[in-house]
Amino acid sequence: MEKIHKLINDYNVGGISFSLFYFVSTMIIPNLLLYDRVKKTNVFPLIIWFSILTLWQLMIIYSIWKYLNNKGSEIDSITYDLFVKGGWYNFQRWIQYYAEDIFEDIIFVGLILTLPLGELNKTDHNKFLLVFSKIGIFLLFTYFVLGPPRYNVQKREINLINYLNMVFEFEGDYKKDGYIDYISQNKSIIIKLIFVVILLITIVK
Repeated sequence: MEKIHKLINDYNVGGISFSLFYFVSTMIIPNLLLYDRVKKTNVFPLIIWFSILTLWQLMIIYSIWKYLNNKGSEIDSITYDLFVKGGWYNFQRWIQYYAEDIFEDIIFVGLILTLPLGELNKTDHNKFLLVFSKIGIFLLFTYFVLGPPRYNVQKREINLINYLNMVFEFEGDYKKDGYIDYISQNKSIIIKLIFVVILLITIVK
């Protein structure tokens, strides 16, 4: 009950407004835009499609639940503040978090384009280019929300370790730590990069 009271006390008009906007933009509008295709789609692809749309909503609810139960990460705290309290600042923080990892965007769009969605997955455009067009639009959107991107460029020796650490945010040094420990430290990033490459190859084919 204490958590429910906290949620009710924290909720305000800004949070309710953004929550409704998010629901409409991720659940209602996509179906309106694809209405003609939705009508022609078979049952199984529709189940997958509506499962994806529902998952978006559940992810937000789960993120808020984790925050209330003190199990949340940074993104859960940001999500809670935006969907419960609202505000331009919290919206900027939320966009900034997702704008910092372009590979997650590629994975998300790539997965949508490779799922068996029937009519919903048909496009007159090259799917490979469609992925990067979507990313380009998102980057343009972030420009008007966050301003021009700022890069932390440092003068360092050009080698593989420095490149991986600066660009992909790897940790450690495989020469000092050994290949096994180095891969173990950065396994989540490595898996993500491999997944991106596989998805892009799949889309091209």
